[in-house]
Amino acid sequence: MNRNWISSDAVGVFIIGMAALMRGISYMPFMVNQERSPAHLLEHIAPPTMWAWPWLISGVLCLAAIIYPRLTPPAVGAGIGLHFLWSVSFLAMGGRGWVTSIGYGAVTALALWAFSRGRLQYSAEVPVLKGD
Repeated sequence: MNRNWISSDAVGVFIIGMAALMRGISYMPFMVNQERSPAHLLEHIAPPTMWAWPWLISGVLCLAAIIYPRLTPPAVGAGIGLHFLWSVSFLAMGGRGWVTSIGYGAVTALALWAFSRGRLQYSAEVPVLKGD
């Protein structure tokens, strides 16, 4: 196994995919009371079960991107897009919604940062700094 596997796109889409799948499952009727008060702005628009499906589809798309790398751009876009929407939705609710928004915003920012870096070439050599 390549020792740089942890920095691969496959690991990144796996992490985003698993987070999306878990979020989707959390919105299913057997996990959350569908009649509860909306937790954030988007839940005023549609019930939790409806929101489960975009999360689940995004998660499956991310996991498929591990096998089919051409799916990586739309998979990452879907995964971080949903995280961004949730971040904004919690911010829009006011009150302490900003606290929950931090987690979703951090996932969005870290994923954008990580995937925008491209392929990095790693070296085991220690750089030598030369003086003047």
